Amino acid sequence: MAYGFDPAEPTPILLRAARRRRPRFEAVPAIPADTAATIAACLPQRESLLRWLSVPLTAPAKARRVFPSVLDVQIPFPLEDCIYEIVHVEKTTAGVRGLAVVARKADVERRLTRLREQGCEPHILDQESLALWDQHLTEAPAAKNDSHLRVLLYWGFDRTTMVIGRGATLMAAHAIRHANPETVQRLLSAHANDATAAHWFWCGPAASDAASLPRHEELIGPWAGPLTIHDEPVTFLARALVRRALSGGRGLCNLRAQAFQHPTLAIEEQRVWRKLTWTGAAVGLALCAVNLAWDISWRARDAALTVAVREAAARIAPNLPPGQETLAARRWLDAEAQRLAPILRITATPLPKRLQALLESARRHQVTLSAVRLQHDAAKIEGAAPSLQAIENVKRDMTRWYPTLRREPLDTAGIPGIGFILEEGLLNE
Repeated sequence: MAYGFDPAEPTPILLRAARRRRPRFEAVPAIPADTAATIAACLPQRESLLRWLSVPLTAPAKARRVFPSVLDVQIPFPLEDCIYEIVHVEKTTAGVRGLAVVARKADVERRLTRLREQGCEPHILDQESLALWDQHLTEAPAAKNDSHLRVLLYWGFDRTTMVIGRGATLMAAHAIRHANPETVQRLLSAHANDATAAHWFWCGPAASDAASLPRHEELIGPWAGPLTIHDEPVTFLARALVRRALSGGRGLCNLRAQAFQHPTLAIEEQRVWRKLTWTGAAVGLALCAVNLAWDISWRARDAALTVAVREAAARIAPNLPPGQETLAARRWLDAEAQRLAPILRITATPLPKRLQALLESARRHQVTLSAVRLQHDAAKIEGAAPSLQAIENVKRDMTRWYPTLRREPLDTAGIPGIGFILEEGLLNE
């Protein structure tokens, strides 16, 4: 359940609803003192600011870190004295842009004091224009590619708020002290001077009191277009606050933050952090236990393997001193390698295949061979090549069997090209 409180003067408007989907709104006289429901109010547009921020970056995460510096330049008071939130980020052809909501801490404190005087202690302090535009799109959704100008006017007895957008995109919002046609048209021309028509929407407690409002024909100026008065305009803002508190919405924000955070939310946040801390500690302990168990298992296996090696060594070589098993095994392997070297050479790649690879390489690199002697562990290749690179190519192709081939010059009288000798090892006569 949630309550939505529109701080309209002289009589605030209070609604409640319990369902997230298709909520049924109910007007109530007051908020019960012992309620556990979420209470949402709003900070009027005249006490807060909306700003679009643009940076020439491609990563939204990096742009979010830069936005506070850009916002600090655009507002007329120090950012340190404010509460702000980036409620929407999107990519554009020029980079990334974000919608920022900002309010001075002094204005937030005054508004909370006034709300308490009106019998409301909100958990959420939303921003008025964001809530109005969100509810407007919920009740009058824009088509997917709609870019027509929309003007939403909230008429209150104590204030007037104008929200300007194209299709579903919010462009700007203004608080109007005196809602005369000149003021409305001047603000509209600053944001939509290229438009020739607009769809006008009215809402708010005074929206149905035609006698106290300017005539629609007087307001529109050059932006002619139809006028739509939202259903039940008196409770429009309260409905927006209830719905956003229940299920979120476009640009959902809470300016009751930092030192002004509601005690219930502060306790819940601390509880979540404690839970995360304990969960992290439990995971860390579990990892430590797994690591310790693995270390104990590895040490036990290593000890068992050492005992097995020593027992085998004692059976094979009873006179071998303890601890010399590995050294003795390596010496035996080296001796066996020398003893088996002739057999390994015989079973290695057959010499005809090596010769075939050499001839193929010489043909490919246009090298003339004058003498070739190949053995399993030695080679001597003589010839002439059109370039040093060709000699290196042949040498590289043969390093598979003769990794330490040396190149030396050779006088090849009568054979055109650069003479060379590729040699490795000592050939058996």
